[in-house]
Amino acid sequence: MNKRVLLPTDFSKNSWNAISYAIELFDKEACDFYVLHAYTPSTQITENLMASQLGLPQLDELKEASAVGLKKLSRQLAFRDESTQHRFHYISEYSFLTEAIANVCRDKDIDLVIMGTKGATDAIDVLLGGNTLAVMEKIRCCPVLAIPKSAIFGRMEEIVFPTSFREGYKKQQMQHLTTMAHLCKAPIRVLHISDEPLDSDQKNQKKLLTTMLQGVEHSFHLLENVDIPTGLNCFVQSRDSSMVAFINPKHGIFSNWFRRPLARELNYHSKVPVLTLHTES
Repeated sequence: MNKRVLLPTDFSKNSWNAISYAIELFDKEACDFYVLHAYTPSTQITENLMASQLGLPQLDELKEASAVGLKKLSRQLAFRDESTQHRFHYISEYSFLTEAIANVCRDKDIDLVIMGTKGATDAIDVLLGGNTLAVMEKIRCCPVLAIPKSAIFGRMEEIVFPTSFREGYKKQQMQHLTTMAHLCKAPIRVLHISDEPLDSDQKNQKKLLTTMLQGVEHSFHLLENVDIPTGLNCFVQSRDSSMVAFINPKHGIFSNWFRRPLARELNYHSKVPVLTLHTES
């Protein structure tokens, strides 16, 4: 069965880079790519204003611009990707991005969302991308892979999986991680950063994780006497790691062990894509 991958775009260089990364990642796989452009007025407005105060001429202009952009993108992709195993579908939706993504994920039974970490504005406060961070927090039906603007697909050295051994690993969650490892032909490096010894619950979780990672090359690593953002960045950069995978608890991305500043810190200093896994839908 073909993989179903959603590729949100705002027609920026960053979103094009994420699409190119996705094509390379699934180079040998049969895949249906759904290219989504969600459009709203450029000004900051509320949902009620979207519904009640946007005039029809302006809406028609936005709709036309979206259609033109997707048509241009389809021509570019026709030259970019010659794989007979890849099919592209184009979707234009008048909606906020997270809502549009949720709709497509549900309607098309999407396996993975891949998107860039900054949009067309390239604002300094976007970092992970304000949109990308929102998607990573709110889209829980499938993993989200965020591609930094400078990331270039190449030989995959390893996937770093930072953990506190307190996440309560779920089968489907870990299947997404091992599937990515098989796709990338990359080992998983489980990273724990702490000055405290593991308690009994953590030891049990480590054993469970070991069982779930059977069939995939993996190893466990410990860093001490360093804060988590610094330790993770040093580990990733010093080893030339290719990807970082996080678990996102339902109550907030990188909460408890990881915090938003970690995501921001990672994307300031790293070219590494970030895969977000979820505890539940």
